[in-house]
Amino acid sequence: MINLRKHRDITKPVSPGAHFVRRDFFSANIVELGISLQQDFGTKYAAKFLKDNWISIDVAARVLLRPAERRRYN
Repeated sequence: MINLRKHRDITKPVSPGAHFVRRDFFSANIVELGISLQQDFGTKYAAKFLKDNWISIDVAARVLLRPAERRRYN
């Protein structure tokens, strides 16, 4: 049986100082792969990849067309 007390409640908002921290690392990895594909195969290919992997159009447009607005993981 899973002990739910050990797991953080993901429905609680992230602290204001950490507003750039992504809680969904699976989607973050897909986005990173999409960015890599853009460099190798172009924006159209990367956009299709992100769409096919359920990344919202807003996120796809931001990361592919406005690189300065990408989230940083430092």
